Amino acid sequence: MAPDNQKDAKVAAPFEDAPNNAKPQTVTRSDGVTASERYLKRLCDHSFLSLWSYPGVFRDQGRPGGKGDGKEVADLLVVFENHVIIFSDKHIQFDTSSLEVAWSRWFKKAVLKSAQQVWGAERWIRQFPKRLFLDKACAVPFPIDLPDPANAIFHRIVVAHDASRVCRERFGGSGSLMLDTYLAGNEHLKKPFVIGRIDAAKGYVHVFDDTSLNVVMTYLDTVSDFVAYLTKKEQLLTSGVHVLATGEEELLAEYVGNLNDEGEHDFVFPKDADGLFFPEGRWAKFLRSEERKAQIEANHISYSWDLLIEQFLHHLMSGTQYQADYPEISEQEKSFRWLARENRTRRRMLASSIHELLGKTPADYRASRLLKPSRPGDPYFVFLLLPRYSSVEEKDYRRVRGEMLRGYCQVAKLHCPDAQHIIGIATEPLDGDDRRSEDFVHLDATEWNEKLNEQARAIKRDLGIFVDVQTFAGREQEYPVESGASKRATVSRNSPCICGSGKRFKRCCGEGMFRKKKGKLFRNLED
Repeated sequence: MAPDNQKDAKVAAPFEDAPNNAKPQTVTRSDGVTASERYLKRLCDHSFLSLWSYPGVFRDQGRPGGKGDGKEVADLLVVFENHVIIFSDKHIQFDTSSLEVAWSRWFKKAVLKSAQQVWGAERWIRQFPKRLFLDKACAVPFPIDLPDPANAIFHRIVVAHDASRVCRERFGGSGSLMLDTYLAGNEHLKKPFVIGRIDAAKGYVHVFDDTSLNVVMTYLDTVSDFVAYLTKKEQLLTSGVHVLATGEEELLAEYVGNLNDEGEHDFVFPKDADGLFFPEGRWAKFLRSEERKAQIEANHISYSWDLLIEQFLHHLMSGTQYQADYPEISEQEKSFRWLARENRTRRRMLASSIHELLGKTPADYRASRLLKPSRPGDPYFVFLLLPRYSSVEEKDYRRVRGEMLRGYCQVAKLHCPDAQHIIGIATEPLDGDDRRSEDFVHLDATEWNEKLNEQARAIKRDLGIFVDVQTFAGREQEYPVESGASKRATVSRNSPCICGSGKRFKRCCGEGMFRKKKGKLFRNLED
């Protein structure tokens, strides 16, 4: 009954009904070696989910005769669609005896060495994307396909620990390292606690300290939200505009507080500005705002969407799926991406829709819902609730529910001919039974014809599917209360410098920013 181009992965107990008795793949990921690596893994699992986040990835270089251990490529690697995020994590103790000497030593070991590892990892991945492994013996291949190097977008991240502790002790505040885009290369060695371009001739490297790592990955906790910020930040910091920020979190505050003409979060500033200053305090103000409080409260339900995805992924990666058309993880991963690519606000809407349907459906009723996408190119979603009956065996119930979910997706295409991808999720109504299971279907409807339409009409007629269909176009406000517009003002050139040197801003970090150009202003982005 299902068209040839339909892909599905149905999840529950053992994999005993696999097509052709194919043995499923399994994946065991590393937990990281050091405490900081294990903490990074927990953060990344929370944001990127288990199928797309891999600590301790190795390459098979330097193994004569195929023997010996491979070399570590990255401390943690995230691959999602055409995005490749490379993390290098270093915990180097910051010696406080002599600030300039200690900073220079710490920077070389914690930042520069890590940046070199990240650039090296990128080179290897571009040249040998098929030679990545999850173990030192290089016996377990990286389980999902990497993007074509010509289309890959690399995000390079150095996580450098311990400097924020010293920065906080000396200057107060959050301890987040400052950013200055005019700083490059060896100039870093004489500028404690300030980060610019590690090497302007190479790809941009994001440097996170203990403070900024927590701030960014706690707030931007989906892969879509995270890579969108990194992309916009890199565009800003490599644009030629002189950017000076008191910390990563102040950049983030500006980003989340503004939308561009396409309705995306972005750094929005006057085109005639040749410098931007992000002072301390705006992020703290945002955390205290009614907008943020309302957002946190509204987001609670969205994490049930994350749990649903992880439920599917657990069975996929442990080889305990009930049934799947493709035993290969790399094939199924392409379908599961549609669940994980939704941002936090959209997940809130999807989770709320499922919970609402569950809440209003009696235990012995069948119910369904068809959701339109929020943006062109996004998938349609079909939610199906099918009750259990004591007289029907589990195996038969799962088979019927799976076939019915496929039918719902086909009929959805009939009603929504513009749909290119349709995601179906099925479960039971709330009936007090501890047994619960979920089915997942991905209908790839990019190639459709009249024969498939005829199939869908027959299914609709025979099974009574979507007879009086209503499509839901859910909308969610990211901040459920009205947000005030930010103000902008010019910075005082005679104010004390943010680095704590005691000099005036124009004579220290702001030197060269106040060139006399008609119509050009150095902008101070603050409320």
